Formats: sequence, C-alpha cells, structure tokens
Amino acid sequence: MRNAQLGEWILSWVTSPERAAATVGDLLENASGPGTFWLGVLRTALSLLWREFASDPANMMGLAFRGLMLQLAIVVGILLIIIIGGGFLGFFAGLFWHPAGPAASINLVATAIGGLLGAGIAILVPFQVGRWMARRSPGRELAPVVAFTILTFALVRSIGMFWDTEGNIFRFILSLAAGLALWILFQIPMFVGALWVRKKQTSR
Repeated sequence: MRNAQLGEWILSWVTSPERAAATVGDLLENASGPGTFWLGVLRTALSLLWREFASDPANMMGLAFRGLMLQLAIVVGILLIIIIGGGFLGFFAGLFWHPAGPAASINLVATAIGGLLGAGIAILVPFQVGRWMARRSPGRELAPVVAFTILTFALVRSIGMFWDTEGNIFRFILSLAAGLALWILFQIPMFVGALWVRKKQTSR
C-alpha cells in the first residue's frame, strides 16, 4: 500500500492524479515484485516527461534558449556585483585598517558572502529560471527544462568534443553517459522550480 501511494505521488508530478492512480494500479497488477513495480514507475515517469517535450520540441528548445540567456544574464550580474563589491570592500579595508587587524575579519565576511552568492548561483538561479520557463509553457511545465538540459549538455559536449579519449569508443560512450547523468543532477533545482509552478497550476 505504501508503494502504491509513493508511486502515485511520483507520477502525479508528471501527469494528473487520476491518471497516476490508474497507472499505478496497472503497474501493481503486472508487477512480479517491488523491483519490477519501481522500474515501471520510473519508465512511465520518464516516458511522460519525454512526451511533453516531444509534442513540440521546436518551441521548447526556443524557450530553453531564452532560459539559458536569462540564466547567463543573471549569473553575469551576480558576478559583477561580487567583483565590484569585493573590490570596494578590499579598498576600504586596506585604506583604514592594517591587514592583520579588522581587515582579516572583513575578508572572512567577504568570503562567506561570496560563498552564499555562489550557492545562489548554483541553486536559486536555476530554480527561478525553471519557474520562469514553466510559466511560459502551461500544461507542459517540465518540457522546457528537458529541452534546457538537452541544449546545455549538447553545448558543453560540443565545446569539449575534442577531449582525448585515446581512440577508445567505449571510454567515449562511458564519459558521455557519466557526463549526462551529472548534468541532469545539476538541473535538479530547475526541475524543482518547474514542478513548483506545475503544482500551483494543478491546485487551482
């Protein structure tokens, strides 16, 4: 019973609650064990997610490109704030205090602020971009995030396509699969942002 409820909850993120319940019922009937059931849940979730993207890939890729430009603009803005703010802070610290005195504390605070801003770049910025794209694709809120993942991964791989694999095709495929898995993990905050919007839309 707990597996069924958890399976319905997972599928409800990519389809309606009614369809999620019906799908879980079918999976439970056909499953030969817990492993088969969860494999079916995962396969169904990925299939529904891909179907959202495949129904209109051109528009989703266009929206993903705009999301990428927005993310780059935000990141550049934050980095400029860090550089300019850090420069002013360092200037005044050196002007009024001896480096061994209060300036050391200021440097520590600046490092902490820089770390928080770095976390914001890695988590909050993708989260907000995910929300921004999801609001522009009602009914298919997750599709632009799938497109964003494909687009950015393709760009990164094209830049590093000349990475030395020593002519070993197996090593190349392994590095490609590992890179894709890692890249999907990087997009988790963006998926969460899109899911946030999706839940708000379905709860109305």
